[in-house]
Amino acid sequence: MLDLELQQCKSNIHNYSSTKLSHHEIETLSRGLNFAITPSHPVDIAQMESALKNLGKFVSAENSQQMIDYKSSLRQNLLQIIKRKVSNFQLNITSSEATMVRELSSRDDIIIKPADKNLGMVIMDWLDYNREVERQLSDSSTYEPRGQHQKGFLVLIRRKLSKLKLTFNGKFSDYIANLSWSKIDSLSIEDTTIPQFYILPKIHKLKPGESAAAIRGRPIIPGFKWLTTILSRWISDRLTPMIKQHIWHLTESSDRFIKSLEKAVIPPNCIFITMDIESLYT
Repeated sequence: MLDLELQQCKSNIHNYSSTKLSHHEIETLSRGLNFAITPSHPVDIAQMESALKNLGKFVSAENSQQMIDYKSSLRQNLLQIIKRKVSNFQLNITSSEATMVRELSSRDDIIIKPADKNLGMVIMDWLDYNREVERQLSDSSTYEPRGQHQKGFLVLIRRKLSKLKLTFNGKFSDYIANLSWSKIDSLSIEDTTIPQFYILPKIHKLKPGESAAAIRGRPIIPGFKWLTTILSRWISDRLTPMIKQHIWHLTESSDRFIKSLEKAVIPPNCIFITMDIESLYT
């Protein structure tokens, strides 16, 4: 039974590093990268309030009341959870497991990342991981180094937005009425975070016999709090309803696509065509 459990754990953990993991390390990692360890310190109410205050800071005027109601409901739910946790506080991981997690996360010779296509967890040597990152970032047709300071880039963005504002004034005024220019104009460096580039190892692309050095990665550049986030959300809110009205449109996820197929009536002469796009986001 122990061997079977270990085999099931290993099926979701793909170790391409030069480090051999112990049974206990595999068992601990099998909890997944989204597993949240119970904090050993009391909950910081002030920190929670600060996070709630920043939540939806740049939401459009049309959704402001909905965001207020959402934050109020979220605050009540969080307070109830905190009360239950404080009264019934217990760790969800053993002390030895917690030590093991700290040791693994502090190592500078390996890196642990989720695999592309939700295929589990990948452990790689930093050398192999960084080699792939540098290979992608050295592509001058896609990326270029910015010698400009973040503050200078913010000035550039504001100039472009001001020009856009002048162009739109008097045109499509009803359509862009809900875009809060004042919130964009007041955007500061403190409100932004430089996106951190990372990759998801595409282990499903590995051919039999290939080593970890052949692993390619899907580039991810999260822009949750970048200078263009507000405009991006506004554009997405406007385009998504229009796209969904068209007979040909993009689905939000593969799960949604599968569910749509299950309900669809497919004619006998229907032909399914699939394709794979290289460097879709770059």
